[in-house]
Amino acid sequence: MEKIKTRVISAQLDKADFLTLSAALYKRGAKAAGWWARLEPFVAAAIGMVGGYAGMFALGAQTPLAIAVGVVAALLVTFAATSRARRRQLKGLLRQDGAFLRAFHISADQDGVLVESDVSSLRVKWAGVFGIEATPNLVLIFIDKANAIAIPLRAFADVTAMNAFADELRFLRRRANEAWSKGKDVAA
Repeated sequence: MEKIKTRVISAQLDKADFLTLSAALYKRGAKAAGWWARLEPFVAAAIGMVGGYAGMFALGAQTPLAIAVGVVAALLVTFAATSRARRRQLKGLLRQDGAFLRAFHISADQDGVLVESDVSSLRVKWAGVFGIEATPNLVLIFIDKANAIAIPLRAFADVTAMNAFADELRFLRRRANEAWSKGKDVAA
């Protein structure tokens, strides 16, 4: 049986691609989890502070102003901690020797997607691919709700070629899923 295979795409991401990818992942995560996922840490901190200060106020030890200050402080501390952790994560990913900025090659066949760089490789079966989206600047292969393989537009001749590659990936994924549901091997 002959394997169906896409062409090999060579690409390298840059820092601007990272920002585009982060925005797309955030948007997708916000859609999947809803508005509560974005507010949950802040609400938890606020409830904790209000509860603590309200308890102290009930004992006569605090004033209503202290409650308001506690809530504001909790929100600021939560935001600062989240921002600092995110900045630290970004710095690690965007190091010149980091995995995100390395050149890579990507191809796909009826079994899944293969991404290879000079230091690592990743093989994802089609069952592990949650979706394929083409944005104006990237092809995104989602491997879960918060992670995606990104292929920048500059890896293709033009937008039409990028969209054609995304369509090839969707075709292979659909074909693999249909074969899997019928309990067959995917063949040419």
